[in-house]
Amino acid sequence: MIAVAGIEDYIMLTWPVVVVFAVMIIVRMILVRLLTGLVNRGVLTLGTKLTLVRVVDMIVLLTILLSVLQYFAESLVIYAIIVIFGSIIIVLFYYEIREFTAYISLQLLRYIRGRSLEIYLPGHIAPVSGKIVSIEPFSSIIEDMYGNKIYVANSLLLNSVIKEYVPTIKITLTMNLRGREVVSIIKDLSDAFRRGEIGAFRLIENQLAIRSVSEHRVKLTIYVSPLSTPVRVNDVVKLVNSIMDMFREHDVVIEIN
Repeated sequence: MIAVAGIEDYIMLTWPVVVVFAVMIIVRMILVRLLTGLVNRGVLTLGTKLTLVRVVDMIVLLTILLSVLQYFAESLVIYAIIVIFGSIIIVLFYYEIREFTAYISLQLLRYIRGRSLEIYLPGHIAPVSGKIVSIEPFSSIIEDMYGNKIYVANSLLLNSVIKEYVPTIKITLTMNLRGREVVSIIKDLSDAFRRGEIGAFRLIENQLAIRSVSEHRVKLTIYVSPLSTPVRVNDVVKLVNSIMDMFREHDVVIEIN
């Protein structure tokens, strides 16, 4: 214990600790107010704010504790202990630290929320398509068009190439013409989608293609986009049944990819 001659000497010796304590409390209050403002603007979620506040509290307590230890033992030993302890923490919790840092960065990317995305993960050729429905501290959940959930590490997601896309279902129609013009068949199909007669889908007209056509048969490829996701099996069944009913007399064959 450090001997002090009087109150003034004691105050002079302890004022650095008091200053550090006061500064850290003020910094904490400022950071909490800043995080609250980000939550109110929709930049951060409430769960993210609570997690970050816990991290700030740990840093504040650790800083105050180190200041007190330095006051009682002014030695390089304290700094050596800090370096060793910090190195051990980084080695043991490297994965958690990396994923949590990516988690904070993802919270600030507003353009990835609530949109259908095509995500090219590092080291993967085929993209992952769907909506990011949840961002957790260590991983994110992507839901595809059919409601299947895909779990991706935050660090991978943060380093991915992301672009918007329209979820589509490819349908191939092969049918007999029965004396009708191909243009007439395409018009009937397009009009039925516009009137909402063919399930909860819309026709992407600029992607309609005629694969082959002969005197008696035609093969069409169309792309339809769901009005909402996830797509249920019943929705696809209704879509197929509606098309079959419309072209029943043409002996239509339907393939879905």
